[in-house]
Amino acid sequence: MSYKLGFKVNPFLERHGWKQGALSDWDKTSTVKELSFWHEQGYEVVEMLPDHYTGLGSFLAMTDVEWTETRAVIEDAGFQVVGILGWRRMFWREPWIAEKMGDMDRIAEVAKLLGIKVIDVLTAYPLPIVPASCSQPVIGAGGAPARPLFRSLWDATTHDFELCAKMLKAYAQRTADFGASLSLEIHPDCLTDVPISTLRLQEMIDEPNVGVNPDTFDSEWIYPDYPDYIVPTAAEQCKLLAPHVVYWHAKNWVRSLGPDGLWKFTRTHLDEGDQPIDLMAQNLVDVGYDGAAIIECGRGFEYATSPATLRRSRDYLV
Repeated sequence: MSYKLGFKVNPFLERHGWKQGALSDWDKTSTVKELSFWHEQGYEVVEMLPDHYTGLGSFLAMTDVEWTETRAVIEDAGFQVVGILGWRRMFWREPWIAEKMGDMDRIAEVAKLLGIKVIDVLTAYPLPIVPASCSQPVIGAGGAPARPLFRSLWDATTHDFELCAKMLKAYAQRTADFGASLSLEIHPDCLTDVPISTLRLQEMIDEPNVGVNPDTFDSEWIYPDYPDYIVPTAAEQCKLLAPHVVYWHAKNWVRSLGPDGLWKFTRTHLDEGDQPIDLMAQNLVDVGYDGAAIIECGRGFEYATSPATLRRSRDYLV
């Protein structure tokens, strides 16, 4: 195995009192003790999660001093903060561009303070949504209007790709100044929802520090009713993506057809779902990938950070 196992660190920090303005109240000793345990279990890196929505959380308001202290605690436990997530940041349609690029500016500043190697970005509408299925309209949440699930193969325009590429090219050049790569996450409901569109955007950005996060979401599940000649098989996608991967959210799903004739998806453990995790892992090993494999799977409330999930994922990927 050449890749490095990791998990999302925020839940571990928060249960010991980590938050904006809480440096004096944060139990750093207990934080280091718990994180050190998982480092001894074979995990090497962690991912930092910013606020999902602008102004809803403390991430963007935390000071440089707080971030420097956070880094010291994590590194005391033997970990490196390898990645940071730019979740649903819209760079290609108004009226969100300026606001979301402002978020990404602060994310870049924090990434530099934490010594982060990869900034992962999901180029999607920022509206809260609850996907009913991959083929049905998205139902609005939190007062947001309902809208159809965005599909890049027919909903995206040339202008969408050109504008997004322009914004992310400048951003990639900025992050290169402190040694960080930019990762384009493949995810439903965004401009990079399938490998074809993701690699198209990567080529248009045309910067050496821009790669892909497969998020283990092959197009057969995102576009489940389309034949292989339009959407390649999972095995073909794994081989196609592997040379471009700079970051990996490792997750799995069980896919089932409901009585209403719609596809249903349930998050599950890496070793029991329908996604080809073994193919992705092997293809990454074959091309010498030595980046992160961040666990994003399991079942239950703390699906990606529970002891059972972390042990089971470790044993499967190792």
